[in-house]
Amino acid sequence: MGVVVRLVTLAIVGVVAALGFPHHVAAQEVPVRCDFDFDGQLVTYDRCEQLAGPVNATLLWSVNATSLSGALLSTVYGWVAVAFPGDGTTMVAPAPPPVMAVVGMVTVGPVAGPEVPSAGVYPLLARKTSGVQPLTAAAAAAAGYTGVRASIGDADGAVSVAFVRELRAAPPVGGGPTNILVAVGVAPTSTQTLGKHLARTATMVTFGGATRAGPLPAPPLAPPSPPPAPAPEATPQGVPSPEVLSD
Repeated sequence: MGVVVRLVTLAIVGVVAALGFPHHVAAQEVPVRCDFDFDGQLVTYDRCEQLAGPVNATLLWSVNATSLSGALLSTVYGWVAVAFPGDGTTMVAPAPPPVMAVVGMVTVGPVAGPEVPSAGVYPLLARKTSGVQPLTAAAAAAAGYTGVRASIGDADGAVSVAFVRELRAAPPVGGGPTNILVAVGVAPTSTQTLGKHLARTATMVTFGGATRAGPLPAPPLAPPSPPPAPAPEATPQGVPSPEVLSD
């Protein structure tokens, strides 16, 4: 997995501090292109931003009239999450609806095996493992989330997660500044045993208006599972197996 982020920004700094103007004068940005190599397939989003804060991550996205397609690229081997808390900046909302987090991860078990990424949508109901459990795919779709996929970097093992979110999903997302939460943690033993985050960022992203009139970019669907191996033919009773015959 590789990321090519080409950002071109024209910023007019001037003498802001000397004149007493606010320090958050916005830079003028030229349209950007962000490419994400997702398991060997290049996915191009229309906007991207390196997020400020303790979590080293990049958010890529495109928007149409109804949905936001996004990908969060991390630098960690473990789990990575992005959430939309609405007006708040806390993981657990003080009142319904709960904050929904899109989580991508690699799980580790007692027996070594192939690294297979997992991803899901988690309502954040409490600051403990039992309060952070994944929704079924049907429940996630009913909440406005589809196309949730995770990827592991070939070179660095970093986990990234992609998703499609309806703009009207609670809380709704508009074109103005939007609160988001980003967190990363160590690899869990299963998708039901997420531990406390190692680092967390609460920041704001301006998603802007629609970037496309038609379909949004999204990672490819997961390849189908291979068919099960055929069962070995049973040896009839009373007939010795050829493997045990001897001269």
